[in-house]
Amino acid sequence: MAQFKQTLTLTNNENSPIEVNVEGNLPNVHVSVATSAPNIIFDSSNIAEAQIITLQPSEKITMEVTFLGETKGTFTGKLIITWNVVDNLARSSTEIPVILEIESFKRVIDIALNIPSVFKNILKSGTLTYQVNLINSGDYAEAQDITVNYFIKDFSGKKYYEDSEIVSITRQKVLIKSIKLPELTPGTYVLIAELTHNGEFATASSTFNILGDIKSLLKEESFIKTVIAISLLFAISLLALHMFKLRSRKQQLKLPRRLFK
Repeated sequence: MAQFKQTLTLTNNENSPIEVNVEGNLPNVHVSVATSAPNIIFDSSNIAEAQIITLQPSEKITMEVTFLGETKGTFTGKLIITWNVVDNLARSSTEIPVILEIESFKRVIDIALNIPSVFKNILKSGTLTYQVNLINSGDYAEAQDITVNYFIKDFSGKKYYEDSEIVSITRQKVLIKSIKLPELTPGTYVLIAELTHNGEFATASSTFNILGDIKSLLKEESFIKTVIAISLLFAISLLALHMFKLRSRKQQLKLPRRLFK
């Protein structure tokens, strides 16, 4: 069983006392939150009774969040924090995305995954391009065949894409991969690459965003402003380049007067 701990600090910035509840949603992972009050324990089924913490104005509390995973893999989920002013039923909430990677403690072949920044934001039904690095740090004299499994998940743990391939590696290998994305709603998703070889397991992950289709983006003011700004910058760059070429041409046409005497 793998155990990971992380601290979480909450501060009441309201002028009145607030009631706070912390819930977890990580499939196949047990989560517990310990404070100075009795432990708040909940698991992925979220069937534990909600336990409330009351914070006075400006009061701060630090929690220790413990994640317990029983199996190897990459697990996606979130911590959900809800709060309301005491005696007020109107509740607000915020979500903290969580990616939990559980690997073999000792492994000879490792994996890294990178989505270049230019491909981090993709139009709906677009293509995701990414890079996979495989590194063999062992003493294998011959090429090794390893299995690499690819997944796309959201932060509720739902899987949208799955693929697998066998790769032959000696010391290291770089793979440039592309995925024609399925129909995904706008939001943040996690690309996962998992490696298995001779009982070893390694995993890597990276997030990307689905923006929507071009028609919906054209209706968003922020997108329109970005397009206008890029267009203006491009136009200014073209104008500066044109003026530079004109100046260079004039300098080339200037001949010494003595040549005409």
